[in-house]
Amino acid sequence: MASHVDGQQKEMYTMTIQPFETILQFWFPNQLNQGQAAIVRQWQWWFRGGISASENERFLPLLEQAARGELDSWAKEPRSRLALIILLDQFSRTSYQGTAQAFAQDAKACLLALEGVNIGHYAALKTP
Repeated sequence: MASHVDGQQKEMYTMTIQPFETILQFWFPNQLNQGQAAIVRQWQWWFRGGISASENERFLPLLEQAARGELDSWAKEPRSRLALIILLDQFSRTSYQGTAQAFAQDAKACLLALEGVNIGHYAALKTP
């Protein structure tokens, strides 16, 4: 019995998630929609450096690209800009913990955030 996949289904199977969406899905998991307790746990995780070594390794290549300016095109759209800010501001804290490099991207992340507010990217983002 031959299986049949129509064009739309085939397109869904072959679509890949953009790297910036992977960052956002990791940083803002679906469980944030599961009530106040889940939100509190996520806030504690965010602010206590909850990224594991394996998760850190997974995103380190993107962080390095962002630091070199290779992902600056992400600043063109609200969601990708947010992912770039998270990479530069938050992932650098864990990746380079205990070194000056942990804070080396702060100015760029801050500029991206302020610029994003000024051009309407912040207002365009959906909040959980």
